[in-house]
Amino acid sequence: MGYPEPWCHDLAKFQSAFRQSHFMVMPSIESWGFAFCEASAYSLPSLCLRVGGVPVRDGRNGYAVDDHNSASALFDISTQLIDTPDDYINLRKTTREEFDTRLNWDVWGQSVARELNTLLSSA
Repeated sequence: MGYPEPWCHDLAKFQSAFRQSHFMVMPSIESWGFAFCEASAYSLPSLCLRVGGVPVRDGRNGYAVDDHNSASALFDISTQLIDTPDDYINLRKTTREEFDTRLNWDVWGQSVARELNTLLSSA
């Protein structure tokens, strides 16, 4: 039988953190898109800076703010959503929809396959 692999403990911590959180906040100019996709898989809205390569669409799976007033803007958005539970619940629903329709590997693979088929059929 043996012990679980060490990565199993890390995965459990990762999943627990996403399940217990209300937002994923990443106020960084070096935001990588995968973290936002993973948060969306858990219906966890993201709050981040508006930088290139971030798959966060305002009101769909979180909000991206401009850098010059990021702390107050992120605070205002989170406070507004906490004060309006129905809006927060709806944002969680659309966050998961973004994952299901745009932010997962199957959708990416299908879009790449379509592009490749288009290129091959025109060659």
